[in-house]
Order: sequence, then structure tokens, then C-alpha cells
Amino acid sequence: MMRLNLAAKIFAAYAVLVIYLCLFPWVAKPGPPGPWLSWDWAGGRTGLADFVLNVMLFVPLGISGGLAFRGSGRAVPVVLLCAVLSFLIELLQGWLPGRVSSISDLLSNTAGAALGCLVAPWLASLVRHEVSSLKAARVYVPAVVLAISFFAGQTFPFIPRYRLPHLRNAFGPVMEVGDGLQVLTVLLVLAAAAYLVRLAMTPPLRGRWCLLVMVFFLFLRPLFGNIPFTGGEWVAAFLGSAAGAFLRPAALERALSILLPIAVLVEEFRPFTFMAQPQAFGWVPFVAVFDISPVTAIHYFAEKFFFYGATIFIIARRGIPLGAASLGVIVILAVGETAQIYLPGRTPESTDLLLALLAWVVLSLPVGHSYSPREPDAFSSPESLR
Repeated sequence: MMRLNLAAKIFAAYAVLVIYLCLFPWVAKPGPPGPWLSWDWAGGRTGLADFVLNVMLFVPLGISGGLAFRGSGRAVPVVLLCAVLSFLIELLQGWLPGRVSSISDLLSNTAGAALGCLVAPWLASLVRHEVSSLKAARVYVPAVVLAISFFAGQTFPFIPRYRLPHLRNAFGPVMEVGDGLQVLTVLLVLAAAAYLVRLAMTPPLRGRWCLLVMVFFLFLRPLFGNIPFTGGEWVAAFLGSAAGAFLRPAALERALSILLPIAVLVEEFRPFTFMAQPQAFGWVPFVAVFDISPVTAIHYFAEKFFFYGATIFIIARRGIPLGAASLGVIVILAVGETAQIYLPGRTPESTDLLLALLAWVVLSLPVGHSYSPREPDAFSSPESLR
């Protein structure tokens, strides 16, 4: 069975995530608060979708709570605790713009927690044979940081949008093949992301669990992603995830250490159409933050941080010193940003250089593995890499 303290930690962490999701954007509405716990229900497909999503939101709380407090009659206090949490959230939503405090949300949240408690014993027996390896596992911090930046770049602020106009936009280009270079970039980025998810724990996560995480993310991405995938990009995303989950580490690292820097250079030089009149270079970093929304800025910076950080990380895994790998990526970016002075639709500036430098600093922190050669086709333990 899963250890008590681990399940309790998961319960607490997910409870914090639920509070964040339900109270976002954390800005009080003008005027008097309320009404609270309204009996109004949207009805139709919209109301049904709201009810199902509220149920699913609390299922993980019920699962983790059921695993943390096992035994006869323990499901009742877990469900009551989740009901109290939902009740407090509904009260606070009376102060939030665009939020509705309703009895239906309270009932659906409680039903989700109860459903989670019911499936917890079955789920525990299903993964019991994996628990011994999870107990001995340790987090590989650099890989975790890069993986988090990838998921944040795709899904921040983590609020699902399931209305039909958003879904139509998300799946609109699915019948298009898409730009070939962009399709290849998606394949490489997803392969690197899956590899980092796989490497995030020591011993590394098994391929089937890594692929399950990536497929689950890809199915959820349309609810969050602000940039839809074409059909070619969807195929590339699934193929890249499978490659990152199952290819031999040495072969995967060898390929990505060559292809990712090329992808960085290609992305810098797109659209490959030079103009005669140069534009000014922006020496002040992060100026674009003032021209775009904070959410868009976080998307942009998280995606860039992952792209450059993963490239540096994987090159360093091939035995090249981390500083040399970082300087190589920075030089590629410097060349590309200089060329963008003559590229229409691009903004030559120092921001990307600083993001690569930040990735270097983060990966240099004394946590997790060090970067040194290792035995091919095997994930090394932290001790063997020091």
C-alpha cells in the first residue's frame, strides 16, 4: 500500500491546487459580496459540463484522502473534510468576479470526493507492485524544474475552458498538415519533455507510466492551450512522447543533443525572408512584458525557458561541461537574434539570451545529479554521477 505520509502530502498539495483553481484570479469584485450558495443551476449541456468537471476536480482529493486514511469507516471523515473545503471555497467565491457560489457545486464536489474514496482501494491494489520502487525513488530536481516549465508553458493559468467556442478554436486546424519545420519542432520538444518526465525520479519512471502522463496531458491540452495544434502537430506530439518514453536513453540523448540545437537555430531564423531595412535591437530585456498580458508573458517565458533549458540539459548529459553547453546555446541565440534585425515580424532583443542564461544558473544549482559522462543505455543514480 502507499505510505501514509506520501498520500497525505499528495492530499494537501492537491487541496492547495484546488483552492488556487477555484479562487483564480484572486481579485475581489466591486460592490457587496454574494449571493452565496444559490440554488440556481445553468441546466442543459453547460450545466451538465459544469457538474461533471466539479465532480472530477474532487476525485483526486478523495483518492489521496482514502489512501492516507485507510481503514473501516475512514471514508466518511475524508468526504466530510472535502465537503468542508468545498463549502469554504463556495463562500469565498461570493467575493470573486465571474464566479457563482452554488449548492450544485458543493454537491458535485462532495460527490467527486466520495467517488475518489470508493476507487482508492481498487487503485491501490492496481499499483501495489509499483509502490516499492516509488518508496525508494528520489526527485531529480533539474528534470522536475524543466518539466514543470514545459507544462506551465502549455497550460497556465491551469483554468480549463470547455465552452464550445474555445473547443472549436482548439480543434479547428486539426485537418491541416501544418508547416513541416513546426511539426518537427513539436516532435523534438515533446520527445524532450517526455524524457524529462521519465528522468524526473530516480530510479527513472517506467516508460508506460511516462507515456501515460504525456498522453493524459495531450488530451487535456485543448482545454488550456491558447495555440491549437494542426493534425500534423498532433501526430508529432504523440510520436515524440512515445519516443521520449521508450527509446534507449543513450540513443535518445545522442539524437536530441544534435537536433535540439538545430531546432533552436531554425526557430531563430524563421521565416527565412530577409529585408533590406534593418530594425533596432532591443538591449533592454523583458520589454515585451509591458505590451502583453501577464498570462501570455508566462506562456512565452515558460516555453522559451524549457526549450533552451532542455537543450542545455541534454547536451550536458552527453558529457559536455554544463558551462560549455550553455555557452553554445547562448551563442546560437546571439547569432539568431542578430539575424532577426533583418527578419520581418521578429523582434531582435536580449530576452532570449537572458532566459538561456537563467536556465544555466538553475541547472547549475547543487541539487539532483551532476553533469558528467555515464554508462550508455542506462540511467545513472545520483551517487554514480557525483
